[in-house]
Amino acid sequence: MITQAMNPLQQAEPLYKVIAYIEHQGEPLLLAINQPHRQVWQIARKGMDENPATVSVRVMKQGGKDD
Repeated sequence: MITQAMNPLQQAEPLYKVIAYIEHQGEPLLLAINQPHRQVWQIARKGMDENPATVSVRVMKQGGKDD
């Protein structure tokens, strides 16, 4: 049986950030950074539920061209 060693970067779970857009606020608000997938969706939901002025929440994968 042949086993291949995987690149450590491929084994790591991708990390995400959460950005909230608040009504009447010029700049987006960074809610979380470098969090795993399950965690960011909980943070995003909590951000929407706890602040009625939140217009939208965006989850973005870290390490993209916008970072």
